[in-house]
Amino acid sequence: MNWLETAWPGIILGVNLLFGWGLWSIRQTIDRKLSDGLKQIFGRLDAHEGRITRVEERVQSGPSDRDIGMIREQLAVLHGDLKAATATMNGITDGQRALHAATNRLNEYLLNQK
Repeated sequence: MNWLETAWPGIILGVNLLFGWGLWSIRQTIDRKLSDGLKQIFGRLDAHEGRITRVEERVQSGPSDRDIGMIREQLAVLHGDLKAATATMNGITDGQRALHAATNRLNEYLLNQK
């Protein structure tokens, strides 16, 4: 027992050192795994950031509300022009029908003259 009384501080120190070394090893393993996981997460975040940046660039290069408004105005003008052209074509068609009828009457008249 005599040796235990003199050796107990060394034994406690050894146990504490082993316990500390064990905790340090566990912590290093956990840190390594967390570090690898964080690297993967940050890599995925960087990839998403790149994709988001490309989408933002596409959205910014698209037409603005003002551009779309101008296009709508131009389409409305074009629609009016098409209506006018349709009315003109209908008028020409009516005129051609009248001319056709007159030509037929004249032709019948000339054929009946003989």
